[in-house]
Amino acid sequence: KPLDNYIADFFCYELKLVIEIDGESHDWEETQQKDFKKESRLNELGLNVLRFPDSDIFKHLDATLETIRQYIIGFENGDLFELQYEESPLNLLSGNPGILETHPQPLSRGEFKSLDDVYEQIGDDRLFTRQQANEIVNSLKICDPAVGSGHFLVSALNEMIAVKNDLKILQDRDGKRLKEYQVVVVNDELIVTDEEGELFDYNPNSKERQRIQETLFHEKQTIIENCLFGVDINPNSVKICRLRLWIELLKNAYYKNATELETLPNIDINIKCGNSLVSRFDIDADLKQALKKSKWSIDSYRVAVDTYRNAQNKEQKREMERLIDDIKSDFRSEISLNDPKVKRLRKLSGELFQLTNQGQLFEMSKKEKTAWNKKVKKLTEQTNKLEAEIEEIKGNKIFVDAFEWRFEFPEVLNDDGDFVGFDIVIGNPPYIQQRKSKGNTKLLSKWYNVYSGTADLSVFFFERAFSILRNNGQFAFISTNKFFSTEYGKPLRNYLSEYRFHELVNFELVPIFDEALVSSTILHLAKTNVTDSFKLVEFKSEPINQKIFNEKLIEPKLLDHSVLQSSSWMFSKVKEQGVLEKIRSSSTKIGDISHIQIKRGITTGYDKAFIVDTENEVFNSPLSKPFLRGKDIHQFQITQNNLRLLFIPWHFPHENDDTILGARQECEYDFEKNYPSEFAHLLSFKPELSNRNKSETGIRYEWYALQRCAASYYRLFDEEKIVWGLISGDWDFALDQEKHLLTSASFFLTTNDLSLKTLLGIFNSSVFRFQFSLVGEKTAGGAYVFKKTTIEKLLLPESLFVEDSSEIAAIVSQIQSLKKSGSNADISELKSQIDHLVYQLYDLTKEEIEIIESAL
Repeated sequence: KPLDNYIADFFCYELKLVIEIDGESHDWEETQQKDFKKESRLNELGLNVLRFPDSDIFKHLDATLETIRQYIIGFENGDLFELQYEESPLNLLSGNPGILETHPQPLSRGEFKSLDDVYEQIGDDRLFTRQQANEIVNSLKICDPAVGSGHFLVSALNEMIAVKNDLKILQDRDGKRLKEYQVVVVNDELIVTDEEGELFDYNPNSKERQRIQETLFHEKQTIIENCLFGVDINPNSVKICRLRLWIELLKNAYYKNATELETLPNIDINIKCGNSLVSRFDIDADLKQALKKSKWSIDSYRVAVDTYRNAQNKEQKREMERLIDDIKSDFRSEISLNDPKVKRLRKLSGELFQLTNQGQLFEMSKKEKTAWNKKVKKLTEQTNKLEAEIEEIKGNKIFVDAFEWRFEFPEVLNDDGDFVGFDIVIGNPPYIQQRKSKGNTKLLSKWYNVYSGTADLSVFFFERAFSILRNNGQFAFISTNKFFSTEYGKPLRNYLSEYRFHELVNFELVPIFDEALVSSTILHLAKTNVTDSFKLVEFKSEPINQKIFNEKLIEPKLLDHSVLQSSSWMFSKVKEQGVLEKIRSSSTKIGDISHIQIKRGITTGYDKAFIVDTENEVFNSPLSKPFLRGKDIHQFQITQNNLRLLFIPWHFPHENDDTILGARQECEYDFEKNYPSEFAHLLSFKPELSNRNKSETGIRYEWYALQRCAASYYRLFDEEKIVWGLISGDWDFALDQEKHLLTSASFFLTTNDLSLKTLLGIFNSSVFRFQFSLVGEKTAGGAYVFKKTTIEKLLLPESLFVEDSSEIAAIVSQIQSLKKSGSNADISELKSQIDHLVYQLYDLTKEEIEIIESAL
């Protein structure tokens, strides 16, 4: 029986386990991609997948069975969590090369530009012995603050072992190197081959192969326990991440005797659940007082964590969990007492108590009594205010999942309890709008310098990453590049420009993630104020694969750090930026012109109920209005659809009664009485309509009303207006002269002070397309995103308000006539004439025009 659309080799429902046996074809890249998609889908269904090459079944059946047995034991003991997979916002770029090619300066004793430089300094008579080099690599602390399914940490694990191999320091526990073997990472998998190029195959009966298997197991264990740390707010993601690391270790499990596999350690403690962006205590909160008053030291905290990892049984593990919780509870209590607000409250409360309970030898004069009352009142107000603030923090829901970076990871604290920080922070921060998150905007604005009201959550992860990074530590994120040019990205651009950029890889209109519409970027920075030139690699619209990616990385552009100080990050568009500055000097932003209004279309909340075709009896109702969708809007032209939209405002038919403030039964009664056909039509969709925005439907407005009806401006739909869709594959702006309504994925512009036909000509001109290329955004697939905020940034020439521009309007009329006669009419010559006239309005030179046209 298929699992979703897939056939599993073996499936056990009780264990949530799928076992796959892979033949030779699974070594092919195409098959591996299919396997990855299959495994990802099975994970989504809450299933775990164990995969074995068929050679293991024939040659090492006992080892295979033991691996399965270990899975069953772990599952039944609760060390393996039952997975209820929920897609995390953190889906990292598979096979991201170079993300870990960083050498944190505090851990090195020299300046290194490549692994080859490091290799040259390793040896008995060099800067490092082989053992010292191993200790340095094993001391690295790598954190992903939005760890998701753990893809990056698994990649980091395997990359670190491959780096050790490249440095010739990969060795067994006796200090003997694995010099006859080559270790590389292919598609995030660790591939081990011998000097003949044959794949390593574990055989417990071979002393040499036993040595290799043991070495790989203990190297992975050491790195997982000492080097890799992660946090995620999604508990299911945390479970998956822990499981993936556990499986990576399981791949190299070995027999310590004829029948018994080496015991697997508890490696889950470094992957924790919590909100990385929210903490009650600052990173630099004083822990010294807590250490003085507590019976615990940082060293005893570390010992407890280490004991937990190597607990011999469930009871010892639970005992260590309780001990660790006690230690953190002590720290939390003591830090709370030393919170500045709490200390000030104690001080003010003491003053107030002393003032109100202190006996007087002599009765106060009237003047003294007035001063005393004034002081008591002031102190009372101050203490009440502080008490309210402290209680608000304690009771605020945003702190429910708060993660205390200050003391959750003892590995990044020194012996005095100071937060030292991680050496490397990596990740793919979630791209979620603030308003869609459970966060508290007021608190975020207080905590983060990069705050902007319209920013997505990813910007806060940038600042969080640097706050938990040690000085000179390395930062590498893959993220949306929207902040490069947006207004909300300005605080983040300013913040990042204070640090040293090493490399920036920009994917403009190149889809990196299958389902993401935004363009992406990889940034590699160091937490140091030393600025220098940095490497830039750009991909623009072209297809991309591993070969092309690697070739471009070899030949990057070198840019001066000063380009990061510009108003937007358009690194390869210096000439274009110059032309834009020329345009800006004699123009006005559309958003700053008071008589121009830009509005959005109507949101139904359930299109099936409100949009009707000619077959529907309410098509000809007086409440049915012609409307346009984004796809009905083309350049200079709109196409009619055979559809109507039922326009039912809030509180209809009493929408003009300003005294109605919420859903009213009498409105529904009068609607049914006066418009029985329309009411009956909507009644057939009542369950779906009632299930729209539940915090408003039936509360702020009636179940039958539109979700957003443009209440304050719906009369503007009756005016002539320029219309466009939110997302469009082409540069499409048109003039609506037939009073169409618009859906929510469309916008319109009205004005009474300028010719709309002239404006339409400018909107569809090369100058506007050029401006958009520098301030606007496209989807990863190349479609234009015409947001209101973007259109408001576009610049209209000041000459438009004083010079005669009727010639542009006349040409637009010609184009409209041609479009009506046939949509395929050739208007290229007329568009060129408009471009020429618009260039004159902006007073552009021949050279500037050439720059614009070459940019398009």
